[in-house]
Amino acid sequence: MKSTIQSSLSRYSHIFALVVLVCLQGCSTIKLGYNNAPSLAYWWLDDYVDFDATQSKQVRDELERLHQWHRATELPKIEALLQRAQIMVASDVTPAQACVMLADTRARIAAATNQTVSGVALVAATISPAQRQHIARKFEKSNATWQEDWNEGTVEERQAKRLKAAVENAEQLYDSLNEKQTALLRELDAASGYDPNISFKERLRRQKDLLQTLARINPANAADKPDPAQASIYIQEYLARNASSPDPVYRAFAEKMYAESCNAFAIVHNSTTAKQRERAIKRIAAYARDARDLMALKDIK
Repeated sequence: MKSTIQSSLSRYSHIFALVVLVCLQGCSTIKLGYNNAPSLAYWWLDDYVDFDATQSKQVRDELERLHQWHRATELPKIEALLQRAQIMVASDVTPAQACVMLADTRARIAAATNQTVSGVALVAATISPAQRQHIARKFEKSNATWQEDWNEGTVEERQAKRLKAAVENAEQLYDSLNEKQTALLRELDAASGYDPNISFKERLRRQKDLLQTLARINPANAADKPDPAQASIYIQEYLARNASSPDPVYRAFAEKMYAESCNAFAIVHNSTTAKQRERAIKRIAAYARDARDLMALKDIK
């Protein structure tokens, strides 16, 4: 129903792009979360990297810059996207329409990610071998959690977890689903070509790629260190490999999952009642109002 694939390197940009789009909580929660996004993103990143004092200032400054840019440039586009979504959910939806909306959402994430390149390159040039080891250990822990959540247990247990997540996602937009709709989600999951092993392999590839990119930007031999412009190119290349994996098996899998997501959204949405659609319209309208408010709001702690 929704894609949550995010690279570690660009995670903080996604907070800004997604807080209104997929933080399906109360209005006050969205506003509070958005206005605190630089701090929230900093603590997430610091937990992974363990910044020193100089890096900490660089990262905080970059996050504040990104936040200001996003408020001025991206929130109007997010509001427009939400207005289009509000119109779309008022009637039946085709998979093609759902794909257009998903592509528009991805475009907003990509725009935010592209804004991070120079700042990420600046900080990456100072990431030490010890910090790379710290990142690698965090990856190991997060990978164990991922495997526990999505790739352990019996087939039935994994299906039950996926169904629970799908129902919760749908109910955030439409409120309670009926038994028929839940059964529909179960059927869609059973027919899906989702393979956690392919997802996990790509997850590991991206993590290895990140660590190698960081080492390339700050190598042991200072004579091999790239200048800022070249470091930015390395970051752009890394992000491009995240957007389109060099693994042809994963690329085909991702395309299939993209199509499945569009199809699943259309099928489930078209099963909703008039009351559920009214709820979806009102909720999306509230998000659009939040976006307008956030364009003008200053810090709300």
